[in-house]
Amino acid sequence: MNKNPMNYLITLAGGAILWVITAVVLGGVIGDKVSLSSMSVEEFLARYRIVLAIAALIGITNSLYWFYYGSKDSTAGALERAKKIWNISFIIQIVASAGIVLALVLMLMTQGVAPIYYIMLFGLAALHTFIFFWISTLLMSPTNVERLPLCKR
Repeated sequence: MNKNPMNYLITLAGGAILWVITAVVLGGVIGDKVSLSSMSVEEFLARYRIVLAIAALIGITNSLYWFYYGSKDSTAGALERAKKIWNISFIIQIVASAGIVLALVLMLMTQGVAPIYYIMLFGLAALHTFIFFWISTLLMSPTNVERLPLCKR
């Protein structure tokens, strides 16, 4: 699984399947349960799906970049730098997850959405960004950097 192009293809497919499950299937369930003061459920679901798509793109893009960077011959000689890049990417994705939730909070501030939905959205944004990145790089990192992701060191 850590060979090009399989790691790229599995990451793209996994990110897309994860988005469909969380945005479409789970989104329908959330749309039935959330109560909004003036926004329609369809408008809420559109925003919810767009926000999760952005989160999924962040996670997929970072994973694909890691696969590209890790497969370069020059990376094998600079593992400390590669480790730093992985850690920075992971932290940026945590911040991006929080930013995604903050953006949705600002969009829905006047709708009276229960705080539990924001907590759930952070969990979903985290799943699409740094958790997805961590799992995909843990399982499919190129040979040069296969020992660098968190918990595989």
